[in-house]
Amino acid sequence: MAKVVIFMEGGIAQSVLADDEDVEVIILDGDIDGIEDENPRLKKFEDDTYYVAEGVDLVDQEYVNEVFRVLGSNHEHPC
Repeated sequence: MAKVVIFMEGGIAQSVLADDEDVEVIILDGDIDGIEDENPRLKKFEDDTYYVAEGVDLVDQEYVNEVFRVLGSNHEHPC
């Protein structure tokens, strides 16, 4: 199973990493304030409008596996 890591800051996806090229990713961002109505990335889905981003920025199996090893659900989080 492919693993995906999405880096976000201020509620915005900054980058998408995966451990395998054989993965499809779609990000639906419902915070569309300030985006012009003519923007081709604005799409309607189930009566809502989203800014749609697709794909992976980087495939790096070693880095993604390290993120999952350190921060994944099988790890006790200190927060």
